[in-house]
Amino acid sequence: MFLMRNRVGVLVSICLLASLWGCGEDPMVARKQLTELGLEYDEATFLDRVQNSDAVAVDLFLKSGMNPNLSTRFELERGERLEFATPLMIAAWKGDHALAERLLAAGAEPGTIADNDVSALACAVVKNHESIVELLLKQGLTQESKDHALKLALRENNEEAAQLLERAGADPRMAARLRNQRLQRTAMADLRSMGTAVEEHSIDHNRYPEASSVGELAQSVSPMYIRRLPTVDPWGNPYEIRSTSDAYSLRCLGQDGKPTEPRYGATEDPDADIIFENGSFTQWPVEVRK
Repeated sequence: MFLMRNRVGVLVSICLLASLWGCGEDPMVARKQLTELGLEYDEATFLDRVQNSDAVAVDLFLKSGMNPNLSTRFELERGERLEFATPLMIAAWKGDHALAERLLAAGAEPGTIADNDVSALACAVVKNHESIVELLLKQGLTQESKDHALKLALRENNEEAAQLLERAGADPRMAARLRNQRLQRTAMADLRSMGTAVEEHSIDHNRYPEASSVGELAQSVSPMYIRRLPTVDPWGNPYEIRSTSDAYSLRCLGQDGKPTEPRYGATEDPDADIIFENGSFTQWPVEVRK
């Protein structure tokens, strides 16, 4: 019985010490350690250490009671700057998973928005740091934050991050619309390049090439006016070609791959044809610039 009580007492003592240790160092002790490192305990120095990924110093600042939700100007790349960037945004941009975890544990707000609607999640998506995307999605972000990040993921062609965001609750209808817009842009670029080749051919020959298929058009314009003529649209369907000596029409049949009656101008119908005729678009998706 005595031995049992002794063991219980020892265990209680160990648990007490462990709990005290888990509370972290006394703030004054951490500040003293910062001083020993030659660092001032102020916001500017803290933010500088965050930007330099100084894990030791950042941890001491947080233990000293520094606010993890301060903001600063952060240099991105190619001369671009992010105003009002939080330490968590900086960690997400840099791909510093350990720092992001430490900041979150210290009370960093994952849903804070900087200028241009940038968030920590958006930073992680743009830089393709999927482990940080996963980490942030576990923090209970708003629907708006997820949807905004999804837009960025698809803009950056980051399908893995986009699918991760969809599984976490980002709007799947918006995702389908944005993916379709991306394919529409590719189709428009193809049609414009084909049209440019046809126009250049007409300058040299005083007439448009005669063709009723991509193969026939290629014989007239490739490789002289275009290195490689696109043959199928982003949905895998052949481009429709109708070209005579004095006029031409180039078409993408849209996501359903079926011809539709032209209505001309901007259209909201995702299945509507995209049409390039005689030097310009005559029918195009309303959400995609000509």
